[in-house]
Amino acid sequence: MDQNTSAALSSQGKLVEGLFYGLIVAFLWGCWLAVSYQGIVRGMSAWDLALIRYCTAGLLLCPLLVLNKAVYHIHWSKSLLLCLLAGPLLLWFGLGGYSDSPLVHGAFLQLTVLIFCSMLFSTMILKEKFSWAWITGVVVLLSGLTLIVEPGWHSGMHYIYDDLMFIGSGIMLAVFILLVRLWHISAMSALILVSVYSALFYVPLYLFFKGPWYLLMLDAALLWEQVLVQGLLSGVVALFAFSKAAHCLGTRRAAIFPALSPAIALGLGIPFSGQLPGTAQYAGVLLVLSGFIIALLNTPKKLAAEP
Repeated sequence: MDQNTSAALSSQGKLVEGLFYGLIVAFLWGCWLAVSYQGIVRGMSAWDLALIRYCTAGLLLCPLLVLNKAVYHIHWSKSLLLCLLAGPLLLWFGLGGYSDSPLVHGAFLQLTVLIFCSMLFSTMILKEKFSWAWITGVVVLLSGLTLIVEPGWHSGMHYIYDDLMFIGSGIMLAVFILLVRLWHISAMSALILVSVYSALFYVPLYLFFKGPWYLLMLDAALLWEQVLVQGLLSGVVALFAFSKAAHCLGTRRAAIFPALSPAIALGLGIPFSGQLPGTAQYAGVLLVLSGFIIALLNTPKKLAAEP
């Protein structure tokens, strides 16, 4: 087997692996959006959901902290920055506005900002060239997201604070993925670092200022549902899968997978919101899928090797 054939097979293998992890991210984040919205509708705050997420994920991954020696070689300043970007603050920004906003509205803003920032970072920092076919796919995808969110769109000064929180969440996640790649931190190391360190810092603070009493009074089925989705599926599996997808596909292409999650959340969230999708939203789902396929199949050319 010559070198070119070997490189082609390796590239195809990375594409398949990245696609596998990316689709896991899309489905799990769709579930996370719907279940998080349900929790907030039933009176939970973003801080409550953050406790469930990092307490669960931190306990599950704590044994791996001992086994994963690479985590100890990451400078404390880098660890602190990654925890700030992907820890409890990310959940607060990403979920805090849902007390007033419809389910798909926050998802639309977060994902639009995530895709835009990923384009900007990959071009300016990772030296990737623009592919016009890829940009066309992204435009189609964002058009579909606009149709999905349009029936629940709101405006006015009252909602600016919520929108800024959603925008901040998208920026934080884009910067987190960029830094993980630039610093050559593996997906597992990043996951362990963020989950365990966030739990060690955040859980004592929450218990000191708020106590466990509110969570203990919640319906048991709701609480265990949040533990499963927030702590295990979103806090562990989805974050690991997103980091793996970014390593396999690059920041720009990995960022388009979460764009499928509003369509998934739209269907899963029907029992919680009580609203059936309209014709425009079904058309938006088709546009999202079309734009996703166009963008995925057009790999951007690079000026320099990726880190």
